[in-house]
Amino acid sequence: MDRKFITRRNAVKRIGAASITGTFLASIGTVSAQETEYVTEKRARWIAKNAIKQLNPRSEFDDWQPQGVTSPQLYYGKVQRGSSIEYEPRAWIFAIENRGDDVGYITIDADQLVTPVLAYGRSKAPHKRVGRAKKVGSANDVTVTDRYLYHGGVQFGVETTDQRMIDLRKGKILPLPAVNSTDVLKPTHNPNGRDADRTKEREITPQGSGDGPPDWSGGTDDSISGVPNWKSYDDGGASSTEYGSGDDAWDEWDGCSPIAGSMAIGYHEGIDEWDDADEREALIDRLHDDMKTDSDGITDFNDIDNGISNYAEGTYSYNGNNNHWLIKGNIEDAVANNNPPMLNMTNGPYSKDKQWLNGHSVTVVGYRKGSGYFYHKVHNGYNTSPDRISNGNWTDAFVTRITKA
Repeated sequence: MDRKFITRRNAVKRIGAASITGTFLASIGTVSAQETEYVTEKRARWIAKNAIKQLNPRSEFDDWQPQGVTSPQLYYGKVQRGSSIEYEPRAWIFAIENRGDDVGYITIDADQLVTPVLAYGRSKAPHKRVGRAKKVGSANDVTVTDRYLYHGGVQFGVETTDQRMIDLRKGKILPLPAVNSTDVLKPTHNPNGRDADRTKEREITPQGSGDGPPDWSGGTDDSISGVPNWKSYDDGGASSTEYGSGDDAWDEWDGCSPIAGSMAIGYHEGIDEWDDADEREALIDRLHDDMKTDSDGITDFNDIDNGISNYAEGTYSYNGNNNHWLIKGNIEDAVANNNPPMLNMTNGPYSKDKQWLNGHSVTVVGYRKGSGYFYHKVHNGYNTSPDRISNGNWTDAFVTRITKA
């Protein structure tokens, strides 16, 4: 990313499977003594059940029932305090089951002062995938601990013995740097600077002190139908130079930014998720090169929109434009014009030498809003059901608008 893009406005530095360079403070503390100030499992379950009661009348969630809320797991945020790291309760995540089948998950904020429902979706609760994470750890000579990590967005992890994390959905080992304050983990901390509509949300969002979840009954939503939902299926697919056959120059992970961008362009090009795998892989691999994504899946932020603009192999030409302000307004306008945008979120701070960040790009396919809440509906790049993410549930973010030239 642009080395001049610094401070809170520019907290987004790199998106993708990030690495940490320099010496990382390895003094690990215990769970913070402030834990007793956070939402209890009982309280979080009550909020989750009430949210599901309101979601159930919608056909997409008609198999969700309050009694299906199960398998609670507390996820933590890593906070740097002096020379040690403490683990603050970040979110309760519940599986949602129907007659023993996994039908979704819901994420409840563990802090009583912020938006209660952080995210939800129809994919399996992330901690139910810990078995695969253990295999990944074993194959890389690290052990998985019993501490689950979450800093926002759609990345959920389990900590390893060397203080990294394994992404529970992607199955890759990633860094998760500690933040310097719990405030940056709160959706209402205004991560996008002077975002006026976010400031209003802080005043009217229902708090977790007894009000339960937002009232969805009067809300409105909008979405784009037909946007493909895929991940990299790279198993010897398109070549990084010929884009047709052979192995890539990188590993099986093409990077979240090329994948998110490919779903948006694939929508305009008429490529759906059931089309020929080589066509899909060729599009992803082309964007991998156009965005200058490295072999670890890392993409600089300036190369995301430039990569979209440089794509020249389709029926159409495209313009990419990064927007760091007014996240909701940009999303609403893009969706209204049937132009799926990218939402690029970071879930950690700068590392010690300010070179790397851990983040994730997704494709926005819709939103739902009401009095005091706004949820982004996204294809998360993992080829699972769409997630709904509460606006601001990240350390920082920007929107990449994508339009046909």
